[in-house]
Amino acid sequence: MPPPPGAQPPGPLRIDGEFAAAPGEPLPALADRLRGALYARAVDGLGLRVTEVDLRVTALLEGAAESPAPAGPVEREAAEPEDAVGRAAAAVPGVAHLTGVLGGAVVRTAAAEDGGERVRVELATAAGHRPLEVARAVRARLTQLDEAPRTVTVLVTAVEAPPADRAGGGHTRRTARG
Repeated sequence: MPPPPGAQPPGPLRIDGEFAAAPGEPLPALADRLRGALYARAVDGLGLRVTEVDLRVTALLEGAAESPAPAGPVEREAAEPEDAVGRAAAAVPGVAHLTGVLGGAVVRTAAAEDGGERVRVELATAAGHRPLEVARAVRARLTQLDEAPRTVTVLVTAVEAPPADRAGGGHTRRTARG
């Protein structure tokens, strides 16, 4: 099964971003604060390995910035599991629900080279669960089914937000080498 659109090979990631800044806080301090928040969310919240967070200021806003109301999470309709694979995936701890963002909650294709079946499962992870660990648990569970697919791809399309008091993290680290 081909990787989903935008998929990256496994390994450490570099986060690149752009932002607009308002007057009132020195740009280096603002960038460090934003860099720390992005790093903490990626590492602590999502379980990703991040080597660097690179930010660029692309605009300077005029006047004092008003804090906009935080945007709420994008609501996605849960997909109901339709078969044993979907039910098994949905039952794994940490799976909030199946999704169908890229075409279906469970997509099956035949692998021409070995005749085995390939399965892609799209899901949302529940708050407080690391997406990488949930994805691995879903893969492990699906490969144990009586009629297990040859390969399993788990695509996390949504991560439920943690409670507000845990969202910030508090890290200020810029890079991690190793």
